[in-house]
Amino acid sequence: ATTTATTRDASVGRAGAAVVRRRSAGDGEHGVPESERQIERFWRLWTGSANCRALVTASARGAWPRDAAFVESRVRALVRVFDLESTGVDVAVVCAREPRVLTLTAEDATRAVVRLKRAVPEITGRVLNLAPGLLLCDVDAVRAARVELEGEYGAVEAKRRVRESPDVLLDMLDFFDDNGSHGDEKTRQYTRAVPPVGDTSAVDAMLANRESAARKFHVNRDDGTTS
Repeated sequence: ATTTATTRDASVGRAGAAVVRRRSAGDGEHGVPESERQIERFWRLWTGSANCRALVTASARGAWPRDAAFVESRVRALVRVFDLESTGVDVAVVCAREPRVLTLTAEDATRAVVRLKRAVPEITGRVLNLAPGLLLCDVDAVRAARVELEGEYGAVEAKRRVRESPDVLLDMLDFFDDNGSHGDEKTRQYTRAVPPVGDTSAVDAMLANRESAARKFHVNRDDGTTS
């Protein structure tokens, strides 16, 4: 079956989940081109994300998080620029973990990546998947945090920490305290729970487990309550 565009609300309730199922009905994720699989993965992560649900709910009518056409256009633009295999940047995961990346144009995001890599060479596509908030930070501030980290732990350990736990840079910049919804530990735990690398099988396994649990407890309302 050919995937067809569908007008959707960027909500995360039953309607959003139904749209995702319709878009992949008949052939599944693996029956469409790689770029379309990325879009499908993004919407599946978005509709299953407590973080994205909170953003949509808190946004005024007409705001970009409620504009599904705008959201998808931004994801598509980023997918065209950041090929997963060559850049390591998993657009679907980055945008679901830090939705405000969608306020960046593809050109803005590209410039941000280039500047970050020049400032902190350890920042790779995988690092950005782990800590997508870096794309929203001032590059000079990120560089200063990296220098401070090296001064405290030494060059080797600083590199290891950035590569393995880049959230340390965001913590040093008070990113989670100064950016609204990221100020609570529950949200931070969620963002870290999303598979951080471009591993489709890990994402699929996570979604399958969630859907199985939802069926078991008859979760069928937009607010997530059970019947």
